[in-house]
Amino acid sequence: MGQATQFIMVPIKGRYAISKQPYDEIKMLVYPVPVEGAYVLGVHSTITPHGYVKIGPTVFPAFGNENYDMMKGVTPSSLASACLNYTRLLTSKKDRGLIWHFISKELTKSISISKLLTDVRKL
Repeated sequence: MGQATQFIMVPIKGRYAISKQPYDEIKMLVYPVPVEGAYVLGVHSTITPHGYVKIGPTVFPAFGNENYDMMKGVTPSSLASACLNYTRLLTSKKDRGLIWHFISKELTKSISISKLLTDVRKL
């Protein structure tokens, strides 16, 4: 009998950048190849029904299950739980590289929309 798999829940949220004007020449979605083992699909483009282009979502830690805006919906208990789970991921040999990728590459896109757009232009 094998070991039971332990799942660590880490809530995440994301931001989108939306174009200031609609673009008629963009007709399809663009999905990059996701990072192997990642918990997310990666930043992609989406076209709204009115022709605006949305780029995202970024990946940013949420510190509670209902944490949609800044620190709203965060309780001391949910903050402690989220921090403990992120720490567990950092100490997991299996997930450590993925978390460092998240911190070094993905988190900067959540903090800076200009970084997000710069990275998308490379695709």
